[in-house]
Amino acid sequence: MIGEIVVTLFLFALAVVITAMIFGVWLIVTILRLCARVITGVFQLLTGGYISLHEQTVRCARPGCLQSNPREARFCRRCGMSLDQSQRVKVRRAA
Repeated sequence: MIGEIVVTLFLFALAVVITAMIFGVWLIVTILRLCARVITGVFQLLTGGYISLHEQTVRCARPGCLQSNPREARFCRRCGMSLDQSQRVKVRRAA
């Protein structure tokens, strides 16, 4: 009887520790992603609001948005505005 209670408490404590560890890793990753976004935002401000991490991107023409989108995108990821057809380049892909 007492052995069952000890085993149950041990398993419960183990589950709590594992859950706390998973939460801790998630929290650290979230904080690191936030720091990366802040650094990227500061870099954008220092470079005049334009940063091109990839040459295959298109900026939204809407003044309040200016979101960087993949070149093959038809609509802006942030505001949903249709992207200018002349900015997009047709890509031929081999199978």
